[in-house]
Amino acid sequence: MSKPSTLGLSGFAPAEESGAVDAAAHTAALSLGVARRTSRRRRARWLLLSVASMLVANGLAGEHGLLAGLTAGRAHGALAAGIAEIRRENATLRAQIRRLREDPREIEAVAREELGLMRPGERLFVVTRTPLGPSMQP
Repeated sequence: MSKPSTLGLSGFAPAEESGAVDAAAHTAALSLGVARRTSRRRRARWLLLSVASMLVANGLAGEHGLLAGLTAGRAHGALAAGIAEIRRENATLRAQIRRLREDPREIEAVAREELGLMRPGERLFVVTRTPLGPSMQP
């Protein structure tokens, strides 16, 4: 006697065929489920890989990334060197201001050099070169 088929194709099917069909259907369903899971896993891996790649790219070349940090570090070094130079210049100027306020010889040197002033009673001699005439040539 045969069992009714679970596929509904015919009223009766032999018992051996019914078990084989059920096993084949079960195997097909399992392989379809495995394929779907594998497909989902692949998509998840690609998505994860894409997101990780974008994060790495942003970390290297983004607005606050490694390259921006290196550029900012170089700019910071240049500005720090400029600040140090300006501080040295300020110290020199402060020392000159102090000398001009306290040392009369410094004031006199600046007056003579920059303003062309002389003390009373001093004489100014201007020495110029003149071309040698024919009688003075060696």
